[in-house]
Amino acid sequence: MAFVLAGLRSYPKAVVAGALLGVGEAILRFNFIRTPGLFDLVGFALVLVVIYVQSRSNTDDGVFAFAPKVRKRPDRVNEIVLLRHAPKIASVLAIGVVIALPLLITLPSRQLVYASVVCFAICAMSLSVITGWAGQLSLAQMTFAGFGALFSAAFVRGFEMDVWLLDFKAPSLPFLVAIPLSAFVVAAMAVVIGLGALRVRGLRLAVTTFVFAVAAQQYIYKIPMFSEGNPGSVTFRRGKLFNLSLDNHRNYYYLCVVVLAVIFIVVSRLRASGVGRATIAVRDNPDAAAGYTVSPTRTKLVAFATAGGIAAIGGALLAGLFESVPFKYQYFLSSDSLHLVGMVVIGGIAARVGPILGAIWVIGLPALFADNELVPLFTSSLGLLIVVMYFPGGLAQIGFMIRNAVDEWAVGRLPADERAEPQRPTVASFTSRGDAGELDQQGDHSADALTARNVSVSFGGNLAVVDSSIRVGRGEIVGLIGTNGAGKSTLLNAIGGYVPSRGTVELLGNDVSKMSVAERARHGLGRTFQTAVLFPELTVRETIQVALEARGRTPFAATAIGLPRAGRHERASLANADELVSFLGLGRYADPYVTDLSTGTRRIVELANLLALDARVLCLDEPSAGLAQRESEKFGPLLVSIRKEMSASMIIIEHDMPLIMSMSDRVYCLELGSVIADGLPSKIRNDPAVIRSYLGTDDRAIERSDSSESDADPAIT
Repeated sequence: MAFVLAGLRSYPKAVVAGALLGVGEAILRFNFIRTPGLFDLVGFALVLVVIYVQSRSNTDDGVFAFAPKVRKRPDRVNEIVLLRHAPKIASVLAIGVVIALPLLITLPSRQLVYASVVCFAICAMSLSVITGWAGQLSLAQMTFAGFGALFSAAFVRGFEMDVWLLDFKAPSLPFLVAIPLSAFVVAAMAVVIGLGALRVRGLRLAVTTFVFAVAAQQYIYKIPMFSEGNPGSVTFRRGKLFNLSLDNHRNYYYLCVVVLAVIFIVVSRLRASGVGRATIAVRDNPDAAAGYTVSPTRTKLVAFATAGGIAAIGGALLAGLFESVPFKYQYFLSSDSLHLVGMVVIGGIAARVGPILGAIWVIGLPALFADNELVPLFTSSLGLLIVVMYFPGGLAQIGFMIRNAVDEWAVGRLPADERAEPQRPTVASFTSRGDAGELDQQGDHSADALTARNVSVSFGGNLAVVDSSIRVGRGEIVGLIGTNGAGKSTLLNAIGGYVPSRGTVELLGNDVSKMSVAERARHGLGRTFQTAVLFPELTVRETIQVALEARGRTPFAATAIGLPRAGRHERASLANADELVSFLGLGRYADPYVTDLSTGTRRIVELANLLALDARVLCLDEPSAGLAQRESEKFGPLLVSIRKEMSASMIIIEHDMPLIMSMSDRVYCLELGSVIADGLPSKIRNDPAVIRSYLGTDDRAIERSDSSESDADPAIT
């Protein structure tokens, strides 16, 4: 808490804050707060306030992504029967072992260990969602598991609630009804915690969730609704499953295995759908995701709720295993959440089987080899260190490496494939899709597609954009030029809703000034950025499918359950993505990750995303950056083709003067955040203010691009 008050940066400030907190705690405990643990709850509220204030000035805390890049298996693997069916064979063998284990080893204590491994694997899967997908390091997942156990116990025995206007007595419920009900309650609780942490991520979120875990351990667990006045634990009877007694350890083990299998299938479906793709997109690049109509707020809250609900189920089953909910000495303490993080990092935090491998390694091995001194060492501190240093993807990454090596060896022994090598995407190949010769064709300007009036943006006391107004007619291409720091990108960010601004923005006749980025995108605004980062941990096909969410959101519940309409939606998304991949000549690059592509290829993927988004007004920030001169010369006709294909209007920031002058219907020039000139390219080229501010008196600055042939992008040549 002291380090939070110090802004997570200053050790001297942290020491001073720690001393003040210690003195303040002593005074409050002695004079005012007599209830044990209440100060920790107050501290949690203080941390939320402090982190919220700090996040307003600095939100760049980084994200946590331990996901290994799982390379797509070569197509020729399908020619080898054994390798083609290897995943199914492995699954059948694993299921056989899981079923046979308690039948072969009948010792109840061993069956208890096996069931505990399964329960911890379920809890660990919640971290795969919140940390592996969403990149949010939560240190409270075992706390959510504890609440799942406590709520389940309360539902099983029945409880009374008398808080403010809530005064009722809940009836006793069966064990198997109490567990899913508690999962829904804890999922709602996780959303509340997520709401308080929406503006923070990385280390700040980790601190927030850890302090919440401490407050729960010291105070919330002990409120009468949960504890019934018991100082250390609450009893929790398993009950029956129909006529099958769950008091038998083997029966209960099989129940836990079935639940794990169901959650594994649900999580796998979500990850392979638009839900998982959108979550990873928000993790990697929330601005770009919002520009494709994916709401970062909604996506993060869904991840919090899903992770909280899964953890609650695991916690309820874990408590049922021991028929008690301990809240003073094991399983659901704040330190156990740290233990859970280590578990999933060792197993593979983003891999589907990672939580299971981690639970077997960290929980199962020490219990099975209790007399071995080396096993606990390799399953805890030393093992975690080795994994983080050499295998960030965990044990799952080692498995993928072995699989890839076997695939390469086996495919290398096959006869040579004589099929033609796919062509690389080239800018020149796209110009035939539209009428690239109509560079001077004017659009229908009878009504403006975009109008920005008196837009101003300030950062602190500095004005980046000052009372600027621009308009883009329907079907028009408008250029935006100016020196570095003139406010061009900031103006586009204001139009897109990425920065707070004053003034009015109208899009296709609708006032969008108060709308979020995602809402403006849904109204037809498309945006690209200078760096073309996109989503590094998604493939090209998955990236395009993120943009296709604008045409229809992936249904969460239907996808989780596996309803037919979810399958139809996914097949349609895949077909549309493949169509765009083919249209833009990206077939060879459909499966590689975006981060492995060259800048020029990523530019093409951006255009594919705009086509997927079906945007009507495109704000392009230096779209030819990273292209050589010969490619830049072809880029103008390409954008004109895209304009015709999409019936779109464009506003383009560009430093390549021959490109911007040849393709623009009108041009605006900015200086120090203000528009100093606008008009036809011929007028802007000869405007004294523009020459003095930006072009200079050297004609070569206008007649020649700054790009050089040596900078050619091999991916698009």
